[in-house]
Amino acid sequence: MPVIIIDLLVQWSDLEPQRCAITRAGIGSTVFDLRFTSVEVEHSLDLNPVIAAIVQSAVQRAITARQLRFSLVNANEYHVSLMEFEGSAIAWRCKTEHAEPAIALLEAYLRWLEREGSPCQS
Repeated sequence: MPVIIIDLLVQWSDLEPQRCAITRAGIGSTVFDLRFTSVEVEHSLDLNPVIAAIVQSAVQRAITARQLRFSLVNANEYHVSLMEFEGSAIAWRCKTEHAEPAIALLEAYLRWLEREGSPCQS
């Protein structure tokens, strides 16, 4: 089943509503408030490149606010996102793969949020 960015954004809004909130849900699209900007995402398998860039920027800000490290590498047809967290003797790594870098990065961040279960303090 293909990954649809809107599903990941809904999951993000459940896990971290202060960074990603649904402000309007419609029949053909949903508007998300990504803290610094709002985006309207169509309910489609196609990802608009402008929306992808905005989402990726918002995810990078969220990761940085938590003092996490990440890398995004182009490997063949897929972008591989690797997130790491180190602090107080805790180390954690997550690797995701997707053709769209914004989705690879968001998936890794959501896995970290699910694991941590704590809201961002900054």
